[in-house]
Amino acid sequence: MAWTIVETSKAKYVLLFSWHNYKPLAVPSIEFDCLVLESGSGNPKQAPETIKSIQYRKLTEKAVKEKKPVWLTDVELTEKAYARSNRGTELRPYVANTLGGIGLATILKQIHSTNKKPTRRKFLKSAAGILLTAPAIRELIPEMTIINMQSHNNQIQFGILWQLDAKYNELISGKGMLEIRNAISAEKTESFLAPRLREELGRKPVIAMAWGSAHYGIKSILENPQERHRILRENKIGEYVKKSYPRSLRIHLDQNGEVIKIEEFKGTLKIPKAKPKTKPKLTRRAFLRRHFGSRRKV
Repeated sequence: MAWTIVETSKAKYVLLFSWHNYKPLAVPSIEFDCLVLESGSGNPKQAPETIKSIQYRKLTEKAVKEKKPVWLTDVELTEKAYARSNRGTELRPYVANTLGGIGLATILKQIHSTNKKPTRRKFLKSAAGILLTAPAIRELIPEMTIINMQSHNNQIQFGILWQLDAKYNELISGKGMLEIRNAISAEKTESFLAPRLREELGRKPVIAMAWGSAHYGIKSILENPQERHRILRENKIGEYVKKSYPRSLRIHLDQNGEVIKIEEFKGTLKIPKAKPKTKPKLTRRAFLRRHFGSRRKV
């Protein structure tokens, strides 16, 4: 389970990324105060299935052993958005083949064009071809993808590849869908959950957030609150997710990791209003010119 760290004024985040339903993944030796899981749904009825998924099994075992709270801040997609996502899944092989073909053609052209040391321009073309091919390889040859080859217990070193993979998934799943889910969950965690934990602990909390690799964009969304708020304000969220999206769920587990209680918190998402634009203050010189006009010698 590859990971990266983001720190804001409210919390320190350990973001853990992996493939869904791939295999039981090793948990990084990082301590956390709370575990937030991507559920793919905000439906309480599906919470037990999320908790028991292969991807999160060892994480939830660690949370239970160390008595750390487990939360779900994800949301349910609308039927229309879900159908669009399924259509995108059907197109994956075609998109992968197209991107892979373009990328590989670019690389091969650079390899065979000359035996001399490549110019800066040719080097950049080759690099672009490799980056373009990376997400396609993820679909065509899963076991060989660069992201999957990286040790699951290491910190992410090549963020650009993860970003590209996330953009590729955004293209496949439907414009805005992943971005909006990331923004909603990030805002809930940052504005509701982090202050709550800080009050309980008396210090800045460390929050572990476990997601599928397609959600790598949540890193930049946590780092840039203004962009996060813009996404939430400027999109018709109701077209993507169901009306229950403002709620979050705390999952209470017994010693065996079985769900014994689901605590529902409503209104955990409040979309900040845009700040009114303020007119720039006039300088003394500009003020005099506006009110008295410019004085010219005659």
